[in-house]
Amino acid sequence: MTGDQNDWAREVFRNHDRRAEALETASVESGNLALRSLLLLNGGASIALLGFLASIFSSDTQQHANSEVLVAFLGALGKFAWGAALAVLAASLGYLTNSAYARSLMDRPKKWEWPYIEQTDSSKRTWSHGVWLNRLTIAACLGSLALFIWGCVEVGFAY
Repeated sequence: MTGDQNDWAREVFRNHDRRAEALETASVESGNLALRSLLLLNGGASIALLGFLASIFSSDTQQHANSEVLVAFLGALGKFAWGAALAVLAASLGYLTNSAYARSLMDRPKKWEWPYIEQTDSSKRTWSHGVWLNRLTIAACLGSLALFIWGCVEVGFAY
């Protein structure tokens, strides 16, 4: 192997390692952002709804009307709570997705001949797990957002 080939191989190795590091960093950052955003939406809606219910029950003496409002809002509160739980699940799955992708890239042996970095059965399998986990993460995020919207619609109809 010539010196030029070694230089090319080293450059490919460096680019591969940088890609793995960038993917890991981006996944962690986006997972954290998704967690904070979805938790803020669903958790904030839950707190606002509880505060609204507290003000209704403390100022109004019509118990019959209050019980109807309470029943209507409890369904929405449950949706916000489940939405917050799905947000936490999505963040956890995001971490696992990132871990699978990074592990797949790190499992690929480096060699001094073209293509310099080889895929193995293990790296292909781990990458497939990452794809599967990524789809679950997206589903959990969409579920969390859908529950937030559904809860808002319920509050709108109840009020």
